[in-house]
Amino acid sequence: MGFSTSGAVVVILIGFLIAMGAFVPALFDAGAATSEAFSSQQASMQDQANTDIDLEFTVTYNVTSEEVVDGPTATVSNDGTTTLDLERTDRLENGEYVTLDRTDDDVAIVDGDSERTDSTLWSPGTVLEFEYEPDELETDLEKFDDEDDVWEYDEQERLTLDGSDDDRIEDRLKIVTEHGIADASTLEVTLERYVEDDDEEENGGD
Repeated sequence: MGFSTSGAVVVILIGFLIAMGAFVPALFDAGAATSEAFSSQQASMQDQANTDIDLEFTVTYNVTSEEVVDGPTATVSNDGTTTLDLERTDRLENGEYVTLDRTDDDVAIVDGDSERTDSTLWSPGTVLEFEYEPDELETDLEKFDDEDDVWEYDEQERLTLDGSDDDRIEDRLKIVTEHGIADASTLEVTLERYVEDDDEEENGGD
């Protein structure tokens, strides 16, 4: 009886040791995986904190001559400390996805006064710039004129409007880059006009 009991205890002990031999490595692996996932999450949060972009989407239109003076141009400044990749940056125009391709003539990475053509990397302090043709805009600039109600006083020669000021401005742009960082802007329209002063009016505009 005693021998049988001792044998049973030995069998149970051996089974317990075998089970622990399988359980401990699995527990260790689970702990290592959890630690790795936590570290990865921390690194991702750090990358997000270090990434910052600023988008400006502008055009200048002279209502007197009825011509575009500057733009339309979108500039996106890399204001963070993370180097971004153009190939991992997306552009949404009025809600529609548009491919950003470094080989396109209207896309440039500007570093100071020079344009970089040898890389898709968009480093801190540089600007991603892309240009549009006026007829690519949804906004019809010819709807603005020098008799428009948006002018605040008769002698005003310049003013700036965006989509919150005037529902004729229909263009909206959003840039989404790495680490889920994004910035959006409606088109900012600067209107210019030529205003004659009193002396010019008296002399017939000469």
